[in-house]
Amino acid sequence: MSFGWAAETGAVFRKEVLGELRGRHGLFTSLLFSVMTVAALGMASARTAPEPTLAAGMLWIALLFAAITGLARTFILEEEQGTGDLLRLWAKPGPVFWGKLLYNFVLVLFVAVLVVPLFSLFVGIRPVNLPLALAGVVTGSAGLAAAISVCGAFVSRSSSRGALAGVISIPVLLPVIFLGVGAMRIAFGDAGTSGWISVAGLAGIAMAFFALGPYLFAAVWN
Repeated sequence: MSFGWAAETGAVFRKEVLGELRGRHGLFTSLLFSVMTVAALGMASARTAPEPTLAAGMLWIALLFAAITGLARTFILEEEQGTGDLLRLWAKPGPVFWGKLLYNFVLVLFVAVLVVPLFSLFVGIRPVNLPLALAGVVTGSAGLAAAISVCGAFVSRSSSRGALAGVISIPVLLPVIFLGVGAMRIAFGDAGTSGWISVAGLAGIAMAFFALGPYLFAAVWN
């Protein structure tokens, strides 16, 4: 990794952070959807702790809402605001992709760190395997950020980018959700030994998107 490449990536990341601080279009939207989802799930469970498998599915519904409402727009927003051409003149596609992906990962991880304790409070279930729960949240956040970022980058220059991003994200996100539920199910106390295998699967999916994403984005970006 050259110094210039890292500097451009850092500059794109700073641009995304400053844009979020000014507009607050990603973080607040993600927090609103996730907190309201957790509150609704807590009221539906009526303070009766659900089974670990159901609790894991409920948690991932909240995390998915938090991710899918804001992450794809990170790539789409440039085209909607008409600043994509300026960014293409200023930076190479690789650093643009990695800077935006890094921002997406920080965003979803920040939301997840807030949502998981709220979920435990409202729903009434707590992880019995804390290291597995932490690993599942981190690798799951990386998988969500990578998958949605790739989908957003892939459709960023299409005319129906908003709807198309949602359609493309569905099959891409299914393995992430499946493995995330598998990890959190064991962390919440369900019987089985597949929790760390699910974490490894989430890490593998994230790395696959990390490797594939820059090439797809460069083809679309140019």
